[in-house]
Amino acid sequence: MNEIQSNRLKLYRLLRKFSNEKAIAKDIVVIDKVLKALKDDKSKHFVSFSKDGHITYAANKEAKLDKEKRISTTIGRYFRRNLQITGTEFNDTSLARFTEFMTEKMIDAKDKVKILTGKDLKRFYVEVAPVKCSSCMVGNNNADKISFFADNPERIALAVSDDHSTRALIFTGDNGKRIMSRIYGRKYVEMKAWATKNKILVRESLPHASKALKNFRVTVNYKQRIFPSVDNFGYAMIDSLDRKKKQGTIILSADTSFGNITLHSGAGGYTEVPMCVSCNKNLRGDYNYHNIKGKQYCNKCVVKLYAVCHCCNVFTKKTQLITVENKILSALNIKKVCKMCFDNKQCENLTCTICKKFFNRANCIQSSRDYDKCICLSCIKKI
Repeated sequence: MNEIQSNRLKLYRLLRKFSNEKAIAKDIVVIDKVLKALKDDKSKHFVSFSKDGHITYAANKEAKLDKEKRISTTIGRYFRRNLQITGTEFNDTSLARFTEFMTEKMIDAKDKVKILTGKDLKRFYVEVAPVKCSSCMVGNNNADKISFFADNPERIALAVSDDHSTRALIFTGDNGKRIMSRIYGRKYVEMKAWATKNKILVRESLPHASKALKNFRVTVNYKQRIFPSVDNFGYAMIDSLDRKKKQGTIILSADTSFGNITLHSGAGGYTEVPMCVSCNKNLRGDYNYHNIKGKQYCNKCVVKLYAVCHCCNVFTKKTQLITVENKILSALNIKKVCKMCFDNKQCENLTCTICKKFFNRANCIQSSRDYDKCICLSCIKKI
């Protein structure tokens, strides 16, 4: 039995294994349909798979057992085009789950990925990457930025495929777990399968709200405050800083709600994130936060601490607002005003000379507009 035949037999077993262990009820029917189609083989494709996780089939008799003549395609494409399995029968979510399961089992990723740390990692970006792959961090011009990775070998590593075409950073968290960041290169499937086999979580497979991701923190050292782009883990907080040596520790995270700086620039710098002065929440991605007298507040804290003066429409602390007890003003929706407006410094509202209550200038019966002699409509009726 040659490799094509043995892989064909393994393909049957994997399909049955997925049906028994991973598939939901409605998908089992589809898998059974696939098994029958492959067994009957009316198309004479003699379907098998290759070590890189692709389906292979014969377009003619001569290609049946000849690897060089067989056609290679993805699992999803063979399902949709050749087996005519529609999205109604087997939706994209089910297909993605099936593909991930099958690819992980089919790929021979052993010894095809190397882990680089420290000087080896830096050498790859400076010497190898400019020739073998494209990256905004390659070459001597970026050596100072890459030092950030190289100076933290216990926390940051680089996974590289055997032909140097595919790479991905691996971060080891403070909790000991490992997560692979964004995968670059044409051997995406192989790299992902390798990570899964080595019990490394893949960032792109984790939902944004997953606990594994939101609770993941990586504490690393830095020098000179020069940072590279760190892909998915660019949400950071400077934990400590030695101002004389310009070095300290920084905490990296993939959680957008974490930290006070963002490391997504390839220029070596970082972007400061505005923080709410009340609750200390970062306002990254919150485009509705408020700037009050040069200080930033999140919406929740603004609602809790501030209200708008009904006269000048300026945010004022609730404790400093004055409640106006006047029917005329209440009808005009002027109920709470700031002290400045109440004192008639910046407002079109006045204090009645007789009852000392606050009222609108439009209701002043004095044509002279002499503020000290204005009388409200209620008091004029009593005179």
